[in-house]
Amino acid sequence: MEEDIRTWRTVLGEVIRSSTLRQRLAQDLHVKPITLTRWANNISQPRSDALRALPAALPSLQQELTELIEREYPNLFATETHDSQRVQGIPAVFYARFFRDYTALPTNIRDASLRLLAMQQLLVQLDPQQRGMAVFIAQCTPPSLYSSVSSLFKVIGRGTALWEDTFPYQAQLFGVESLIGNALQMAHPLMVQNADEHVYLYPGQHMAAVESRVAIPVILADRAAGCLCALSSRPASFSPEQIALLQDYAEVVTITFSSEEFYALQDIKLGVMPVFEEQQPYLKTFQQRVLQTLKDAATRQHLLTRIQAERLIWQEFEHIFLHVPFSGNTTDKELFHDSI
Repeated sequence: MEEDIRTWRTVLGEVIRSSTLRQRLAQDLHVKPITLTRWANNISQPRSDALRALPAALPSLQQELTELIEREYPNLFATETHDSQRVQGIPAVFYARFFRDYTALPTNIRDASLRLLAMQQLLVQLDPQQRGMAVFIAQCTPPSLYSSVSSLFKVIGRGTALWEDTFPYQAQLFGVESLIGNALQMAHPLMVQNADEHVYLYPGQHMAAVESRVAIPVILADRAAGCLCALSSRPASFSPEQIALLQDYAEVVTITFSSEEFYALQDIKLGVMPVFEEQQPYLKTFQQRVLQTLKDAATRQHLLTRIQAERLIWQEFEHIFLHVPFSGNTTDKELFHDSI
């Protein structure tokens, strides 16, 4: 009789009797703890993506929960299987839209628009249930005083769940101290599967809530423009199929960079950038400095585009970060990555 009345809601109710487990599960599913209680008591119905994520959030009960949920929602996980198939390759409809925009958009907005389009479609395929993932492009900072590339700057980014609102506006410079910098200098994709491993390999570089991360160099022949990067709130999140998809998109976005934005691999000699928190007081003034640079150029009757002004400011920040003493974030550890 007990077996007959056991449902996924009764199992959930047993789990969330523990306030600690209730809080952790709520964080994993990106809902409030009271929402879990309402589900267990059949007061409200969960969204399909949240319900699909529930078994995986409780590994010891995953099989039982999956079976119990399927009794009530027979097609729920069939939909999930359909979603996962979207990871297998770039859709033809995306290619059609991408190249239509490439030929139709004005040149002054074309590259940024195409990158945004690629980031949005990539997120749809990587994280269809919006559990928590972010993607972005880091571009080589054009050399100013130096003949070699010394850093990368974040160009554009998009995220889901906890990164949906803030991530697009977070600026940062990356150097050899980062996974991104190492992937670029090695001209090879690199991946870190969990937060502990990342803290060990890259002290001071950890970003809150990030578990796994990947960096894929954007390369054209023997020259590089930057990296396509992905972050996930879950450990060991990136499957071989997802890595292949990221590499496909890294190839697609090469078209959004001009030939001058690609640098010979031997000319990429990254310096060490300060940790994210130490960059922030400077980066908060980024837009103000860009506007002032444009005003100064107009006063001198010197034609300067916004993109050119932004790159001048990135060069200023790079120079400051390379020469002003910071707390330091170098490591003597030999770096062992999951090379892809």
